[in-house]
Amino acid sequence: LAEQSKQAVAQVRTMLGEIQRASQTAVQAAAHGREAIESGRQQSVQAGEAMSTPMRTVTVNDVTPPTLIDLSDKNGTTGDPFQFEVEASDNRALDKVWLEYSRLGDVSIPFEFNKDIGYSKTITLSNRIDPLIYRFMAVDASGNNISTSPKLIEVSFRRNSE
Repeated sequence: LAEQSKQAVAQVRTMLGEIQRASQTAVQAAAHGREAIESGRQQSVQAGEAMSTPMRTVTVNDVTPPTLIDLSDKNGTTGDPFQFEVEASDNRALDKVWLEYSRLGDVSIPFEFNKDIGYSKTITLSNRIDPLIYRFMAVDASGNNISTSPKLIEVSFRRNSE
């Protein structure tokens, strides 16, 4: 009988140990579950705060002026056509490209190009041999502008061949 009591006590101790270990595992699992829930709650709060924070617009200022490459004729003859031509470009968008030209001493004549047609203008040189002065100008969508240096075109008199 004493032997059976001893064995029964040992079995009860084993069972109590297993119950104690299972209880500790359950307590740890519950603690981990609470931590996961708290972490999820904090992430949810942060996401809500981020969504309620007003969006900010970042503006990048364009400070680069357009580029102009003069492709115009280099000389002219009275009575002949003379072509002004420029290649114009910008890193964003061109707003306006124009030409100013005149005979030496005359008032400048402005001419605004139509972007859809191109940047070329042809005039017929009159019988005056005064030099022709011109320059191109451009402005982009951000207000940056550029102007070529004034160019001087010598006009020669057409000699009639007889």
